[in-house]
Amino acid sequence: MMNAHTHNTGRCSISISGLLALTVLSFTSPVLADGPAGAATLVVNNASAGDGQLEPGGGVNAADTIRTGAGSAALLAMADGTELALGEEAELTVLDFVGQAADSIGKFTLEVTSGAVRFATGSFAKPAYTIRTPSAVAAVRGTIFSMYVTDIGETYIAVEEGSVEIRSRRGTKFTVPAGAAMFLNTRGDVDGSLFNPLAGADLSALPRGAVPTDAIRRMDRTLLAATSVPGQPATPRALGLPAAIEAGVIKAEDLPPFATKTPAYGKSKYGTDKDRDKDGGY
Repeated sequence: MMNAHTHNTGRCSISISGLLALTVLSFTSPVLADGPAGAATLVVNNASAGDGQLEPGGGVNAADTIRTGAGSAALLAMADGTELALGEEAELTVLDFVGQAADSIGKFTLEVTSGAVRFATGSFAKPAYTIRTPSAVAAVRGTIFSMYVTDIGETYIAVEEGSVEIRSRRGTKFTVPAGAAMFLNTRGDVDGSLFNPLAGADLSALPRGAVPTDAIRRMDRTLLAATSVPGQPATPRALGLPAAIEAGVIKAEDLPPFATKTPAYGKSKYGTDKDRDKDGGY
């Protein structure tokens, strides 16, 4: 079951057996390159993995591209403990997944090409995690963060816990702490803003940031509604910091202070949407 993509006939379904099988796998096989990288634990409406439909319990393998349809969402549980949430019309590819061994820290590389995604890291060492988009490379440093990639490759990132190191297409590097958000266009121009992670990811202070904020909130509403059925398994860290705190997975008092001043990367030269329109857009 874990290494096959199966047909999804229901509107919303959750697999207990698939989640348990993944848990057994993660404890019995320290090197995972030859097995599934993870599995879907929840699919709302429709999603695909590789060449087939994805439903709960269906395996996610290295090199698979995961896509969700309109009005759809999905939760993935990876074998290292990483949790991923995907909103509607999202697309990501598992470029590489190699488990920890005696001479390895593990390796997990994703490419996100469209839509809203939330990433909550697992048990691999911090240098193991890399996420690529058309306009940035993110090195994850033990964290929960939300990401939105536009149809022309712009990247929005809001860090809810921990920090993310970003490298733009110009090669410039930035550290984005919890409570800070960042926008990068395909030329490498950057904008930054602050938000309150206890209220959820908010990118609305960034250029055209209402669109990604709405997409992330739609993702959360869809997944929260699907996981609210009593007795059903959920992955609350992938549902964002407020949901994780409410579920007791994370204690608010244990969180470090959030960013309280303008992020060091500051503003790009494109200060307003009007300026961008004048410049001809991206």
